[in-house]
Amino acid sequence: MTLANAATGGETLEALRRQIEESSRLLALAEGMAGVGHWRFDLGTGIITWSEGVYRLKGADPETFEVTLESVVDFYHPDDQAGLQERIERAVETGQGYDLEMRIIRTDGEVRDVQARAQCEVDADGKVTALFGVIQDITEHKEALRAVRRNKALYKLVAENTDDSTGRISLDGEVLWASPACERLTGFTSAEMAGVKILHRTHPDDRPRLIERFRAVMRGDDVDPTVEYRYQHKDGRWIWVEAKPTLVRDEAGQPVEFIDVVRDISARKVAEARLADSEARFRRLTESGSDLVIEMTPDRTLTYASPSMFKLIGIRAEEAIGRPAAEFILPEDIPVVRARFEDGSLGDGAAVQCRMRRADGTVVWVEARPTFERDPVTGEVLRITDVVRDISAQKALQADLQAARTAAEQAAAVKAEFLANMSHELRTPLTSIIGFAGLLRARPTLDAESARFVDRLTTATDALQALVNDILDFSKLEAGQVEIETTPVMIRDLATASLELFLPQAEEKGVALEFRCDADVPDALALDAARTRQILLNLVGNALKFTPSGSVTLHVGWSGGRLACRVEDTGIGIPADKAARLFQRFSQVDGSINRMHGGTGLGLAISKGLVERMGGEIGLQSTPGAGSTFWFDIPAPEAVAPTAEAGDVARPAAGIAARVLVVDDNPANRELARLVLAAAGITPCEAANGLEAVGLAGQQPFDLILMDVRMPIMDGVSATRAIRAGGGPNRGVPILAFTAGGDGSDESALRSAGFDACVAKPIQPTVLLQTLAEWSDRSPRPDPAEGVCRGVG
Repeated sequence: MTLANAATGGETLEALRRQIEESSRLLALAEGMAGVGHWRFDLGTGIITWSEGVYRLKGADPETFEVTLESVVDFYHPDDQAGLQERIERAVETGQGYDLEMRIIRTDGEVRDVQARAQCEVDADGKVTALFGVIQDITEHKEALRAVRRNKALYKLVAENTDDSTGRISLDGEVLWASPACERLTGFTSAEMAGVKILHRTHPDDRPRLIERFRAVMRGDDVDPTVEYRYQHKDGRWIWVEAKPTLVRDEAGQPVEFIDVVRDISARKVAEARLADSEARFRRLTESGSDLVIEMTPDRTLTYASPSMFKLIGIRAEEAIGRPAAEFILPEDIPVVRARFEDGSLGDGAAVQCRMRRADGTVVWVEARPTFERDPVTGEVLRITDVVRDISAQKALQADLQAARTAAEQAAAVKAEFLANMSHELRTPLTSIIGFAGLLRARPTLDAESARFVDRLTTATDALQALVNDILDFSKLEAGQVEIETTPVMIRDLATASLELFLPQAEEKGVALEFRCDADVPDALALDAARTRQILLNLVGNALKFTPSGSVTLHVGWSGGRLACRVEDTGIGIPADKAARLFQRFSQVDGSINRMHGGTGLGLAISKGLVERMGGEIGLQSTPGAGSTFWFDIPAPEAVAPTAEAGDVARPAAGIAARVLVVDDNPANRELARLVLAAAGITPCEAANGLEAVGLAGQQPFDLILMDVRMPIMDGVSATRAIRAGGGPNRGVPILAFTAGGDGSDESALRSAGFDACVAKPIQPTVLLQTLAEWSDRSPRPDPAEGVCRGVG
């Protein structure tokens, strides 16, 4: 070999070496970029060689890490090691390589997914002498595959369970694929939808709008891609759907297809139609109705007003927008309205009344009924809707009614005053007539004819007194002046005493009076004794009047806390067509001029009024020619029987204290009282009016004072109060009201004024003496040495 050839050979080797080095660098660079490393396992020597890429993949240091078969296997996940060893052994035995996906645990503890591929080297005899191969990090690839699988499962879950249908649409409008939800939406399966042009099942009126929206999306116009149209269901009906197409482009930016999401909006369309109809009706009502409808912000600034605002206050609705509602309210009413809004008393629909000033300056009364729209979470008011109504006519009517009520009350007061005057004026002469007739009748020297005249006089005055009592009692009932006072009453005693009053009249007519009382009736009941007696007297007297022969029976029963009384007679009976008139005022069955029976026709009407005033009922059953039964029942709970006390027992007339002051403006009444008291050995002191009585009561002591209620100069009520308020000797002396009853003062009112009890006019001597005896026993005893009476008369 020449020197030139040697030189040439050396250059070739150097070039080859450089080429190998370059290839090695390129291989190392490629392995680094691809995450790949190569290795070789010499079975004869047991030496394993790794490329730089293997060290890098496993995180091992080439300078310090000793590569052995055991250390190589240890790099793999414990769950993968057995499989790797099995594949290595099988490759050595069979000469077949392997391709495995496994996990390695790097020296820094990180777990990575790798793919290992191996091939076998064999000698001339076919024996495996070495294994070589590559290992690649596929962690990112595996994670991407797992993500794809997750996304695919999620998409399948959404596609199969959502009500929205997703589809792929070709550029010419053909359905390429539709999600399973399309069957719930349209009734067609995914297979039935594929290959169908969407326009073929779109309502003809909606096709232009649908085509234009898809074209706008393809052009890339800056518009909302959402489009609403009607689609024909499989069953033939039309459903409203909402579609939102999205254009898909390829890598070159060219349009490929549409992805379309479609949902059923039929229910929403129905709701929108109903809302639109409701709004239209609301607008028609607000525009044609007389009530003003307004909307306000929470600070009560107007945001809407119906056209009726002009009719109500003379301002056009558009002029009111943006102005505070308080601007239209009368200043005096603003605080009231504001307080109602702010104190929480205005619930939805609650009313508030105020005055508004019209554009022409006149004032109109209105009633507002606001409703509040609130935040469902915080409860904060978001908006106020108010309906305002003109109530000026109603207010005027109320004013008229109030004026009428005031006039009626004034008329009632005048009537009451007239009633009091009539009571006083009627009973004052009756007191004299009855009183003096009684005194005259009691004279033993009276001859027979004079005695007969006195009897006739007494009978006439008794009848006149009954008539006056009926008229006055009925007037008091109509005026609502009758008070019910409930006390324990021995009901059997009350009933028998009432019945016994008619014994003389019954004996004269030959009519039997009978009394029956159920065994279970309690001894004492809580009721108004005087009013119950009055009812019994009316019913028994009425029955006796219309019973020429036979019997009248009073039956008393009790059940459930109510007293039930029946008055049965064998009289003439009452026709059915006339029975209803009996309880009406001034009504009588016999209305002819020559009627056989007298009376005012008020007795039963008074009884009905008293029964109803006590919370009861009254009625009758009657058969013409076979008698009648009048009945009533009133609340009467069982009570404890009253016990007699020393002060409740009427003392004999001889026990009346000597010093009595009689106060009455009528001289005849004073004379009558003087004569009655003279029978008991008493000479009273007299005063003609309340002022004289106050003067006398301040000068000398009395055991009793008999005080008329209605008198000139100073009435009895004022005089009694003056005596009670003064510091004289009679401040605590019993003062008895000498009253005509029906004179405007009931017993409870008189007691409140300072009276201790009442003595009714006309005077009944026995009753007067018993009442005086009772209250004389309660009077503080004055010193007998203190002065003598210096009154008038």
